[in-house]
Amino acid sequence: MNQSSLTTILHSLNFDRQFLFSPFPKTLSDRLEFIVRKYSLLLNHHYLGRPVRLGDSKVRINGRFFYYESTLGIAPYQTMLVNFENRYLPYLQNLHKPLVIDIGAHIGFFSLTAAKLCKPSRIFACEPLRLTFSLLKKNCTGEKAIIPIHLGFWNKPTRHKMFYTESFLAYSSLFPERFTWNNHPMTQTVKVTTLDAFAKRNHIDRIDLLKIDAEGAEEQILKGASQTLTKTIYLLIECSFDQLGGSTMSSLVKHLHGKEKNFQLIEIGDIRRTPQRELATIDFFFKNLRFKGARQKQYPLPASIG
Repeated sequence: MNQSSLTTILHSLNFDRQFLFSPFPKTLSDRLEFIVRKYSLLLNHHYLGRPVRLGDSKVRINGRFFYYESTLGIAPYQTMLVNFENRYLPYLQNLHKPLVIDIGAHIGFFSLTAAKLCKPSRIFACEPLRLTFSLLKKNCTGEKAIIPIHLGFWNKPTRHKMFYTESFLAYSSLFPERFTWNNHPMTQTVKVTTLDAFAKRNHIDRIDLLKIDAEGAEEQILKGASQTLTKTIYLLIECSFDQLGGSTMSSLVKHLHGKEKNFQLIEIGDIRRTPQRELATIDFFFKNLRFKGARQKQYPLPASIG
């Protein structure tokens, strides 16, 4: 076993240890069942090489089915549950029936996590790619708070070409240069709009949590969200370091400050690196210090960051 494989296994076992003490699933037996299913899928697909059948590959856990789209199976869902509880929930648990917008909802693991841990009033789970959206709808079946929306976001309402590969839908992007390992990704024209237009159309006057993970399009989305950001309390956003569309961390952050908004970084989430150990993406969690909505009950901040 090489060093990389050993590190991956130890990392997975650490998540298992934390997951055993999570508030969801509710019982220890349910959490143990989840872990067993996770390793069963990893063994079948990731190590034995059995193919994933998009749209059909699913696993039954705790009495319901979860669809997955990669050889990692449901491991990303476990990662989401653990990270959300440890890093973001301490800030969000003081919100009463929060409204959440999930841009780049993919197949729904983040929305499912927020639905279980935050008890929201509504979650708008937005995903533009047809194949990914079909899996999102299946995974969110029965979740009354989650509203799947077949839509992408940009700096203006239009139709845009999207690039993707069926072997890993999580990398779907509006930028072809994201596919450094594939010179001929598949394409699909998708409908995109601005967050300002979406909020106006749906009569949204307050967003408790806005999550943006759009594979390089994050800054373009912020350009179309100048009004909506003033009504947003918390922002969880992925920052890409491959400078897609000329975007940098500095140029992205400048959209978070203005007369009616001032987002302060309060937490750093996942840090991902390239095989050459260069920074690839970082998840940043911000709070809008100038939000003028209803007063929130105050809780002490977590003792540590990271």
